[in-house]
Amino acid sequence: MDKFTIKYYEKMLEAFKQNNYKFIFFDDIKSIQNPNKKIVLLRHDMDFDPYKAKEICEIEKKHKVKSTYFFLLNSKFYNLHNIQIYNIIKQIVDEGNKIGVHFDESSYTYSNNEEISRFITKEIEFFEGLFRKKIKIISFHRPTNNVLLNKINIPIAHTYQEIYAKQIKYLSDSKKRMPEGDFIEIINSGKYKKIQLLIHPFWWNKTYTDTEDDYEKYIKFKNREIRKAISDNSKIFNYNEEDV
Repeated sequence: MDKFTIKYYEKMLEAFKQNNYKFIFFDDIKSIQNPNKKIVLLRHDMDFDPYKAKEICEIEKKHKVKSTYFFLLNSKFYNLHNIQIYNIIKQIVDEGNKIGVHFDESSYTYSNNEEISRFITKEIEFFEGLFRKKIKIISFHRPTNNVLLNKINIPIAHTYQEIYAKQIKYLSDSKKRMPEGDFIEIINSGKYKKIQLLIHPFWWNKTYTDTEDDYEKYIKFKNREIRKAISDNSKIFNYNEEDV
């Protein structure tokens, strides 16, 4: 079975269930610290395309799985105030999932760690105001040593804390790789009772594609989206999807 396909993803969710893992949220500290419980913290960082979050959410709903979705405030690729994006995130929350801030440290210019802490707090407050949900967890986009070495005062829990990334097994599909081996094989091995699994929905498709294909497809999508938006806001530019 090809990795990074929807079929594989569904098989992976079922493997967790068949091996008696419980899908939990990051604030369920009691389950995380219980040595007898098998748990998985399933997490999604939305770096590019929130529409892919919707697709993954629908798959997880089918398998009765809940997870945590992290969105960027300062993104060059999507706007949380866009009604379509806002409604996707609202739907994800309405399905019983949780959301968090995907904080990009490089979005800010700052001279000390106190300043970046204030930016983090402001982003949390923004999310809570926009979505009317308490934000209890944050993930960092391309985390720096400031984060990994705990040099920043972070007002809420974050996904790279020791309790989430050291005391339990941390697995990720970053760069569309499984560097520690096939996820399903790891799950079935029973080697780890507790797992944090980072999945980027951007990488997962109906059939296997390489990273260059993923990026090129997304660039074409954004090109069409921008051209249509210009056409909708200009009487002198005509958009024809067949021309793209």
